[in-house]
Amino acid sequence: MEVDVGSIRYSVGASLKVELKERWGAITWGGEEVELLDPVTVKLTLTNTGELLLANGRLETSLLLTCSRCLERFPYALDAPFVIGYREVKKKKVEEPEDEDLEVRGFTGDRIDITEDVRDTLYLALPMKPLCRQDCLGLCPRCGKNLNEGPCTCEKEEPDPRLAVLRDLFKQE
Repeated sequence: MEVDVGSIRYSVGASLKVELKERWGAITWGGEEVELLDPVTVKLTLTNTGELLLANGRLETSLLLTCSRCLERFPYALDAPFVIGYREVKKKKVEEPEDEDLEVRGFTGDRIDITEDVRDTLYLALPMKPLCRQDCLGLCPRCGKNLNEGPCTCEKEEPDPRLAVLRDLFKQE
């Protein structure tokens, strides 16, 4: 995913709006392959601030994730904003910005490759524990049945009688 910034590179205050779409294959996340159902769409506004090119963008796509409770696969719509600065590299080193909240990358020429920044944004926007739905019941710890499909036929285990005193501590009066 490359953006041609030649039209705003030398004009302070100039901005450029672009929309890029690219179909990616599967990505590896959390030790498993995740299929991208839709193309990765990036809507981006680049503004020349004089010191750098400021990229305000939004990443949109949908993926096929695995629920962390019931292990069923489900589609997940991802919509994530991002802000990144790009500074032209005139020397070998890009100076660190004074604003620590802003990522700044170096670039040369009239084209900026944003692929790695988009990939980083995608990974950071994925949920730590994906759920197919908020009230997912998960799997039975004894037989492994998906409890979203109905109750299992396992016998309910009685708690250890030595811990009955602790159970009574939490009863509401």
